[in-house]
Amino acid sequence: MQEKEFIFNPAMGMILKRIREKSGKFQDEIARGIGFMSKGGSGYISRLEAGQIKNPSLKTIIMYLNACGADRLLFFAELHKMLIKQEQKEVMSEIELSYKDAKKRVGYKTLIQKLDRDTALYANKIKNIARPIDKHGLKDRIERKVRMLLVNHKIEQELIPAYLEYAFKFYEREIDNLAIPIIDEKQFIKTGIRPFLFTQIRKIIYQTIRTEKKRLQHTKPYSTEKQKQLAKGFLKYRAVIEQIELEVHQLLNDLLVKEVFYMAYKDYARACYRVLNKYSDQDPMLLTHKFDIITEQWREKGLDEVVMGKIKTVTIKVFREMASTLFSGATRQTG
Repeated sequence: MQEKEFIFNPAMGMILKRIREKSGKFQDEIARGIGFMSKGGSGYISRLEAGQIKNPSLKTIIMYLNACGADRLLFFAELHKMLIKQEQKEVMSEIELSYKDAKKRVGYKTLIQKLDRDTALYANKIKNIARPIDKHGLKDRIERKVRMLLVNHKIEQELIPAYLEYAFKFYEREIDNLAIPIIDEKQFIKTGIRPFLFTQIRKIIYQTIRTEKKRLQHTKPYSTEKQKQLAKGFLKYRAVIEQIELEVHQLLNDLLVKEVFYMAYKDYARACYRVLNKYSDQDPMLLTHKFDIITEQWREKGLDEVVMGKIKTVTIKVFREMASTLFSGATRQTG
């Protein structure tokens, strides 16, 4: 982000004006306190408070504050808050432009939804907002986990919607602390689903909600410099991950993979990206070992090893083509 020249502006003048008004003094009194003996002194103070004096000296500002009988730190504390808001606005503007550009290139609804979610999360993080739980994102996460549970238990495709309906009803009851009756599991059993999976589905929901609440409670505000690093790193991360997901989506189409597995395979691609991002500059043997670990983890969850091998190849290709230029001199992000 390009550094800009510091210019005293109307917002800064308003800080001085609020301090003067709080002191109960008039502009001509402040002018005399600074040392203006002519009638033009109050005019200078008026222009200063309107931000029309381009770059008043620090000495003038301090003399103004002394004339008000105000604590100098009060002005600079307010100035600091204002400058942080300006920097945040610039950072968010850059993210918004990158997001709009990315959205033009993306044609798949699921990827656009991920862009919406990730951009909103980073925007809130950079603005230091105490975020509420992202209910939509949490529901997506629970759906992925429940689907993988069902795949591991080789549940018939036609029964999956019934399991998901149960999971979503239970999730909505827990996330909103609704005082509604316990879900009637018998009506779901009649559809042919296995009762022993109810406990595992509830466990997934409990753990996912608890983990998210705990994570939000421990979120700390970032410094201005950290905000800038996060923004730059996020923009570069998104550029790589968007391209990876686009190419993986096309690969899954070409291989005629069932759409129910798309999210899982894309999560595997992200796992490959994280391994590359963390270990690509280290020992090749270590990189291979890390790939073997995540591949085995996802193979146990029911993903096809041949498809995963092709996804890993695509991820490595995109990472090598884009990351070397994008990440030079910037903080890397992991998805």
